[in-house]
Amino acid sequence: MLKIGLTGGIGSGKSTVALWFKELGAYTIDADKIAHHLLAETEVKAKIIAFFKEDNICDQKGGIDRSKLGSVVFTDEVKLDFLNKLLHPLILKNIAEKLSTEEVKIAVVEMPLLYEVQLEYMFDRIIVVYASKETQINRCIQRDKNLTRENIFLRIEQQMSLQRKVELADIIINNENSFEETKKQVITIWNNLNI
Repeated sequence: MLKIGLTGGIGSGKSTVALWFKELGAYTIDADKIAHHLLAETEVKAKIIAFFKEDNICDQKGGIDRSKLGSVVFTDEVKLDFLNKLLHPLILKNIAEKLSTEEVKIAVVEMPLLYEVQLEYMFDRIIVVYASKETQINRCIQRDKNLTRENIFLRIEQQMSLQRKVELADIIINNENSFEETKKQVITIWNNLNI
């Protein structure tokens, strides 16, 4: 199995690219979706609620409101570090289990913080999806009307710079222009990976 790490910045278009790889035949895993499922697990949820008890991160049903949690951790490095140390080992375990049970030629793992948590060793190739900071901000606002430019900018600044990720990448997808142009790049990469 060829293991591909897919990363980039917030709003760069990783999920769209992952979807196109899936349509082409890749087995795809979304690290963020795994994290979302973990937030609902009783033990994990209890630890997070206990740690963030003063921050009002729960929704009306007593679950964790991801938007509220995000607003807290992206302005507080200590709290972000706690959350990462709790979730990352569980996410990695889940990914490893998924990869070990699948018999596919190519697996694509979408992982926003791949470089930040130094997981390059897990993959045969790393693809970075690139878009300018302004494009990232505009896409995030279109996706979530509750986010402000300042809020998005803070989240971008929390991640490794997209330029640095591009420098480290094995393969770069420029997602600055039209969907059609980006999809052409994905198809070309897919064909090259399948040689």
